[in-house]
Amino acid sequence: MLSGSIFSRHCNMVLEDVKEMWMELPKTGKGKKKAETTAKDRYISKMFLRGDSVIIVVKNPSGYTQKTVTTTTS
Repeated sequence: MLSGSIFSRHCNMVLEDVKEMWMELPKTGKGKKKAETTAKDRYISKMFLRGDSVIIVVKNPSGYTQKTVTTTTS
């Protein structure tokens, strides 16, 4: 989930005070047990997000009090 300020008619976005969160799958060697996923996050003070990578923009999901932008990356 990313939160911040938004957008242009092409859905390009300039976001401020962004917290990016994702799940990371560890690399495992052949024949080893599957390792568990790890939750990762990072803070980005300002970010430009190209509109072609924006999948959905949600205003106030589940009562969240700040402007929120939700994206998925491929």
